[in-house]
Amino acid sequence: MKVDLREQSFENIRIRNTSLVGGNFVRCIINGSKFYNVDIS
Repeated sequence: MKVDLREQSFENIRIRNTSLVGGNFVRCIINGSKFYNVDIS
């Protein structure tokens, strides 16, 4: 995943069993979100 997701709102989402390698999450709002078995690098 090579996606620029800067300054997006991902509040109250749930992500399971996935890889988000290569994503740019600078200044993203993830308040209340839950991540289970997620690789973010």
